Amino acid sequence: AIAGIANGSLRPSGVSLSGSSFSSNTAKTYGGAVAIGGPYNNNQYGNLLIEDSSFSDNSSESSQSSAGGAVYVNVGVTNDVTVYQSSFSDNLSEISAGAIYVTGAGSLTIQLSKFIDNAATGQSNVYDRYGGAVLVDDIAELIVSNSLFGGNKAEGSSTLGYGGAISAQDVENIAFTNSIFAENSSTDNGGALFFYNSTAALVLNNTLLGNESADGGAGSFNGTPTTLINNIFAYSAGDTISSTQSMSSSVNYNDWYQN
Repeated sequence: AIAGIANGSLRPSGVSLSGSSFSSNTAKTYGGAVAIGGPYNNNQYGNLLIEDSSFSDNSSESSQSSAGGAVYVNVGVTNDVTVYQSSFSDNLSEISAGAIYVTGAGSLTIQLSKFIDNAATGQSNVYDRYGGAVLVDDIAELIVSNSLFGGNKAEGSSTLGYGGAISAQDVENIAFTNSIFAENSSTDNGGALFFYNSTAALVLNNTLLGNESADGGAGSFNGTPTTLINNIFAYSAGDTISSTQSMSSSVNYNDWYQN
């Protein structure tokens, strides 16, 4: 539907999407509905704002390189991505990031938004899957607040799946607050949340219900010092929280029920 990938004087200097609906769009590789930047160019495209908008049944369909079933963003470190009061449902990526993929940016901020039944899954038996709803890679900051993630999944047919709701890799600062993660799943690590090789993470005042994975039904925090405060963890399938690499953690004032 929308692509901003030009270089030089033709490249976009900021994109704002407001009050819009994107449904049943398809891309072969990157960004079923919206693509800003491409896999080989992360210019300073300006900030991306998505507000009061909906994305449903969009897909990126390549079995070799697809990312971002609804939205794909590859921009520069001075550019920020904001998703506010928007919904993403039933979007699909054959490889990773069922709804949103962001790399290279200064920050991704998600507020007052819903991610329902998005999926990173397909028939390819070559590539692992990351981020049933959201995958971020090599950005400075990821902030998620007052949002809902339900029924998202990252599943490979005969490969690995990480982060049923959100997968965050090589991020300097992660903060999740006042959000609900329910019935998300991955085949291998982090039914709801998967953090890898990131500098620090805070998970505060969230509810994680009925999430499922072979390891870390609620979350898998690998090589990422993570602070868990005042969260509810219930009905997780698989170890509720896991870590497979050395890390320091702080766990305080959480409720654990029937995990």
